[in-house]
Amino acid sequence: YRGGQRVLVLPEEMAELVRARARAERATPFMVVLAAFVAVLFVLLVRRHTRVEEESGRTELVGGTAVGRDAPLVAAVVEASCVAVLIAGLAAASDVAGGLPVSGSVAFGCSWLGVGLVSIGLTAVCCQLSASARTCAAIAAGALGVLYVLLRVTRSPFGHVLVAIRENQQRATFQGYDVDRYRLAVF
Repeated sequence: YRGGQRVLVLPEEMAELVRARARAERATPFMVVLAAFVAVLFVLLVRRHTRVEEESGRTELVGGTAVGRDAPLVAAVVEASCVAVLIAGLAAASDVAGGLPVSGSVAFGCSWLGVGLVSIGLTAVCCQLSASARTCAAIAAGALGVLYVLLRVTRSPFGHVLVAIRENQQRATFQGYDVDRYRLAVF
């Protein structure tokens, strides 16, 4: 068997968005794509071992035993968490093996672990809220999108002003920001 190769070419608009996100985070476009892949991986992993198993009827066998009906969700969360730790460790170890500084490599691995754990928790909640695997995937994707938008808002100039107001309202007022207008915009 000679194997195969699959080439993925992003549309130019999407590639430019990835490059812009990478520049904003001081990362490479490859790191941005891999972080998105990690988030999707854990959404699919948890959903597969909860809702998809339930829709196929296999969880009925487990739920009727002494294990209990929450066992598939707990097992999926534990399995996905172990995979997240493994991926984070491999990412950090590969960076160190590539000659990068240890502290930055560990931080990079921890960032992937954070992305994975957030995706796992979010998907576990979505699995409990939905009745089907498709609905779970849609809710999880929507929630990840909302988290991304919130991240973008907090790192925007508007978000910086809100942080300045939170940390020292009087100083923000002296700097010329209309504190009441910004508070009203957030409300």
